[in-house]
Amino acid sequence: MIGTLGLKQVPNGRVSFRMFAGTDIKSGISEAAISSSTKSNLFGYGFKNGERISIGCSYKGKVWMRWVERVDFWIEWCKEAGKQVLDTSIDTSNILENSLVSEAITNFPKGKAYKITLPEQIEVSNSLSKQFYIKKEDLHIPFFQADLRNPKLVDKNLIFEYWINDRKFIFEQYINSTNYGFKQIEGDELFVKKGSQLISIVDYFKDYSPEISFIQEDGTVIVVQENLKIVIKPKRDMKLNSNYINKINWNGFDVNIKKESQGRERKRDSIQYATIHNIVNADSDIIFDDDGSGEIADIVSIAINQEQRNIAFYLYHCKNSHGDIPGARVLDLYEVCGQSEKSIMWTDNTLKLIVRMIEREKQQKKKYNSTRFDQGDLKTLYMIKKMIQAGFQTTFRISIVQPGVSVSAMTQL
Repeated sequence: MIGTLGLKQVPNGRVSFRMFAGTDIKSGISEAAISSSTKSNLFGYGFKNGERISIGCSYKGKVWMRWVERVDFWIEWCKEAGKQVLDTSIDTSNILENSLVSEAITNFPKGKAYKITLPEQIEVSNSLSKQFYIKKEDLHIPFFQADLRNPKLVDKNLIFEYWINDRKFIFEQYINSTNYGFKQIEGDELFVKKGSQLISIVDYFKDYSPEISFIQEDGTVIVVQENLKIVIKPKRDMKLNSNYINKINWNGFDVNIKKESQGRERKRDSIQYATIHNIVNADSDIIFDDDGSGEIADIVSIAINQEQRNIAFYLYHCKNSHGDIPGARVLDLYEVCGQSEKSIMWTDNTLKLIVRMIEREKQQKKKYNSTRFDQGDLKTLYMIKKMIQAGFQTTFRISIVQPGVSVSAMTQL
């Protein structure tokens, strides 16, 4: 994703400089391609080997990264950057060809809306200084007890749900030729309270707009935020590696494949219970039932390797079947795939993930006098937090658990 692009031109002996940012970058890229402009500076961000990166460069030879890290990290970064600078096989004339750029829109795109999230800084925040507020009940609810769900287009507008604990609020987003905005259409009037400041949730959405992903028939994903879109084209000939699919004999677990959550009563015929007791590694230091509004995943397990100074996180997203028998229903995968994509954000926010688990366990104890732990305890979570702060490396594996999908019935991988 390109953040800023600078172009230098030399018209009639005079040097002019133009900077492009936001929605203007698309026109800047077009101009760079068809004119004699020189790319004077460039800054972008994205992912490399599954990790978040940013990088900038100028035509004078300066290369930089917007990051806060230790000195040993920067030594290795300089070595890697130097290799790329000296690599003559890289064609810099095509460097902008596959970059992502935002574009203003006047209506929502076609396709299936399968994922909706707030900006990452809101999603991973554990702050209690800013909370949801229901005025008529004088009720305060932490942000980490809520999540957005079920986006869909109705009469060209986007309808989505906001679940706060077990309560549902419904909103509408509209886009037209001049503006965009939000309306609350169901549920008690919702506010965001920060200190003495009270903000209507629809005004809050205007400042921190949800991000909605639409998938097209050809695999293209269009991401919409505010009245802007980014188009992400699928990689050519991309197929799901069959080694990533594990066949499970659910009949042997006596599971009702239409029952997702084990609940506080630990229902034995649920998908979640069967996953905890038959799929999750029983030797894990932590097995945590995080099911519910604001969840990291339905199940979070953590394994500590003291010798290798590594902490492995395993996130399991469970989903109930929409049919009585396993099949190849796309409906069984849309929502759970969106939840899995969303949880990728935790790979860059491991300390906040641990704090989120601690806070959600405290809330569970306070409200229901029950625990989210199937294995481990708060003491172990605090120990893991200290280990990460002391420099332990972390790894992540994210899994989808869907007994409604039959491997033999899938048409292609």
